[in-house]
Amino acid sequence: LFGGAKSLLLPGGVKPMLLIAQASSFHKSVHRISQLPNRHTAVAAVAHDASTEFAGSRALAHAVLLKVHKNGAFANLALNALLAKSGTSFSGGSFATELVYGVLRNRASLDHFLGQLTNLNRTDVSTLTALRIGAYELLHLETADYAAVNEAVSLVPSGPRRRFANAVLRSLSRRRASLIDPPSLWLRYSLPEWLLRQLRASLLRTDAELGAWAASQQETPKIGLRVNTLRARPEDVKE
Repeated sequence: LFGGAKSLLLPGGVKPMLLIAQASSFHKSVHRISQLPNRHTAVAAVAHDASTEFAGSRALAHAVLLKVHKNGAFANLALNALLAKSGTSFSGGSFATELVYGVLRNRASLDHFLGQLTNLNRTDVSTLTALRIGAYELLHLETADYAAVNEAVSLVPSGPRRRFANAVLRSLSRRRASLIDPPSLWLRYSLPEWLLRQLRASLLRTDAELGAWAASQQETPKIGLRVNTLRARPEDVKE
């Protein structure tokens, strides 16, 4: 499709391969799993016991997200570094990974829902990060409501800020079914508005195509294994 695309310009002067590279680069930053377990392990684990074993995982995810927000750190590098130092369990590392990438993938939509309950512009970064973690668990994972709220609130220092976080997350837990859904694709799927405009004007000609592409960007990448057939047979490895 894009043979010889180096000299081809789409409407608006957009180079196809450049646009694809930009889209790919944006979501590689939030999708990369870097040798860590997938989200299905994390969801099953947190459903089993969300309030005790994974308290440290939430603190670790909170620290990584702060590094990303404050220092512009790469999420995968910051996460891997803290996991290596923490000595957390396999399931704990899986859950921390799910929280970090889940919040990053859904940040705009999480803020949309939280913003209906409070003024996020007046919320400090550390408290806002804890709110996002709690909101992600409430809206996207199978964590029990009480555990999602209590554990996220515990990430905030005692005092007025903790009481504020507790009130916001409890309100989200009670009112989530009545909140207004994100009205646009960029809010719903937390994608840059400029990227959606460029794609709509060049590669994806219908709203249905653009919506399907945007939805696919929220899917957790599958892990693929390639067997060295000089050493083993695929069917043996599968067993």
